[in-house]
Amino acid sequence: MIEHPTASARQLQDVVAAGFSRGVLPSLAHYRTPEQSAAWRAVATSFFDRAPGRSAFDDVYTEIAENCPGTPVHVIALGCGDGSKEEALVRNLCLAGLDVAITLADISPSLLELAGARQEAIENVRVLTSIACDVTTVGGSLADLIEYLPGRRVITMFGVLPGLTTMSAFESVASLMRDGDLFAFSGNMLPNGAGEIERLCDFYATGSAHDWMALVFSGAGIDTESLSWSVAPAYTSEVFAVATVSVKAEVLRDCVANVGDHAIQLEAGQTIDTFRSHRHSSESLTDLLESLGMKLICLQLSDSGEEGVVLARK
Repeated sequence: MIEHPTASARQLQDVVAAGFSRGVLPSLAHYRTPEQSAAWRAVATSFFDRAPGRSAFDDVYTEIAENCPGTPVHVIALGCGDGSKEEALVRNLCLAGLDVAITLADISPSLLELAGARQEAIENVRVLTSIACDVTTVGGSLADLIEYLPGRRVITMFGVLPGLTTMSAFESVASLMRDGDLFAFSGNMLPNGAGEIERLCDFYATGSAHDWMALVFSGAGIDTESLSWSVAPAYTSEVFAVATVSVKAEVLRDCVANVGDHAIQLEAGQTIDTFRSHRHSSESLTDLLESLGMKLICLQLSDSGEEGVVLARK
């Protein structure tokens, strides 16, 4: 495993501590451990159980295979987490008879180990390397760590867009893509209809989401009895979003957040921006893609209208 400086323990502690100091819990603290990732998957499962139906991912996996006929494929998975979606993609490509290699990149070394094990269990797939890095800040330096292979690169970035505050994560994407390469990414969608953003806010106030956020804070030594949660709509143009589910935590009593050797004093009444889920429309995802200078191949939506997956070509 390669550790980029953006994923060093000291760097992460400094970023999270700086976030607490300005009243923000950075998104890189949300899924760093397997326990946090498992808790988030419980949130995702309850989301699917509430709005079942066809996923948008399966159709895009098929489209990727159809756009790589007879050529070796190098999947470069940015923000791969535990690698579950990448595993499904790779299995689909193998079923299409393609020669597949994969490189994994994520902020969490422990999740990279899980993701690597998933891919290694697939017959005839080469797991080239795992790179621990912050995909939102690593930028063009990531390209220097990627092995060159002939054929077509498929860059994936699943589950990253909803929590971004800037377009910086796309700098690494641009540095990796060559003419003809493919880029697949997912976004959370805002279904059509009145009251949809409020309905989504209600979901994030449920037990599984609360349990996950409590686990994230416990990593800094803050128990849920010291916090009060609120979930509300927000409207911002960040990363072309049309609306945002915003979760904030109010500190109920003075306490200390312990992050490595940082001790950050939190005062009663202070508000911490804890989590955001940017929501997009088909039009806003298309606008985002155009800003990157890429050509749309397809945009698939789930039956629930809450999940969108884009496939594009450079």
